[in-house]
Amino acid sequence: SKGVAGAWKRHDFDDTSRKKANIMPDSCEVERIMLEAMTCGGATGAFWSIREMPDCFCTSGQDKLKMYFELPEMTAALKETLSYIETLPIGPEVENTAPVGVLYHRESLQYDFQRHQEAIFGVEEMLAENGIPYQVVFSENELPALEQLIVPEVRLLSEQDIAKLRAFPGRLLIIGSEFGRYDEKRHSRLDSVLAEWMNISCYTAPALPQKCGRLDYFPSAEGSDGEFSGMMSGTLNRPRWDRAALLPLVVRPFTISRTGIAATLLQSRGHNLLQLLSYAANPAVQTLILHGLPAGKAVLYLPGQAPREVETGAEFVLPDFRRHALLQMQS
Repeated sequence: SKGVAGAWKRHDFDDTSRKKANIMPDSCEVERIMLEAMTCGGATGAFWSIREMPDCFCTSGQDKLKMYFELPEMTAALKETLSYIETLPIGPEVENTAPVGVLYHRESLQYDFQRHQEAIFGVEEMLAENGIPYQVVFSENELPALEQLIVPEVRLLSEQDIAKLRAFPGRLLIIGSEFGRYDEKRHSRLDSVLAEWMNISCYTAPALPQKCGRLDYFPSAEGSDGEFSGMMSGTLNRPRWDRAALLPLVVRPFTISRTGIAATLLQSRGHNLLQLLSYAANPAVQTLILHGLPAGKAVLYLPGQAPREVETGAEFVLPDFRRHALLQMQS
């Protein structure tokens, strides 16, 4: 250890032995990191704020004692982003009101981690990429009243879990043919729970999606060798699903004309909030069209602009979108 701030970080993130000026995140990353937290209803933070000053910005040993956020361009970006955040009608209490949930199953994370976790990452990446708001649902809690619950590669289920999922009133999107094939102690059942619920055996599972009432089935992502496509020792990888086939099975409260824009639905201070966030490194100003929003009045917040009242409806045109937008619904 070099005994200075940031020495514990990965060398490819924080190797100050190099003399290049681009070895740290630039000021454009300030708004992306901080506005992501606001979009998701979390607390703002900056993991890079404790990094040491790169050698290329130092003129003396005293400069090396400074932190990276003390660079003038970083300080200016922080002030600008925080000034915008202060105008947003969020907090202190925030509730996620997305109609879609993604199940984080405790026993599967403990005893079938890579399979379940990779599937979770793949689902969440797809939802964020396509602007579909969702919330995390933990299996140890009571299941909330949602329109849909996505159950990604959950192979371990107790009898209590099965009863809870059977009683869930909304739609269940079950990904993987081995749903509940094992109990919570990883003891094998004769077949998956789908054999009883949808007449889908894990031994002869169909390769195409299936529907049965409020249940949707989507097959596992398997390679030609029969192994789960995401399985690689020591790494987490996104399953190679056919997302074009999976996406239509997901409940979408609205659609966005462009991909790559994440969306959340929150409730705070008595108002429903719709937030949009671009993850692009340096996003360009663009016009978005949102289809399916409820008709009514809303207040639109955009960085660098004063809040203004707008009318939402079946087709809402959002000009001047770059990094972030917030719609505070008035009804």
